[in-house]
Amino acid sequence: MLARTRTILGLAAIAVCAVLGLAQRSREADRNLSSADRIALLAERWHERRAAIEEEIGGLEGTRLGYKHVAPPSSRSALPYFVAQYVLAPAWVDQATDLEWVLGDFANAAARRAWLQKHERFQVARNLGEGAVLLRRDSAP
Repeated sequence: MLARTRTILGLAAIAVCAVLGLAQRSREADRNLSSADRIALLAERWHERRAAIEEEIGGLEGTRLGYKHVAPPSSRSALPYFVAQYVLAPAWVDQATDLEWVLGDFANAAARRAWLQKHERFQVARNLGEGAVLLRRDSAP
């Protein structure tokens, strides 16, 4: 019985190490992308989201969108913001959060929940996937 328990614990430890190793390699691969590849990846993600954003707000022409990027300090960069500006043109994408519509670009669900708890006037209008959401601010003061 003891040998069986040790075997199961050993296999579980190997499985955990394998999963942690895969996660680490995935993070390293993201960090090792060239600037051009990173821009292309971000642009592709925003292009995929563009139709959903347009549908939700009724078009991008003349629209001003806020943008909030919440990421760990090691991965903070203005690049996602600039790529969103480019892909969502002719909408005006601004780093303000006092607008009716705000694009939330969060590292994870916990970061999104924490931000929404501090900014109670916002509701998720559309989940855009991979940490991105379209937020709508309540008009009532």
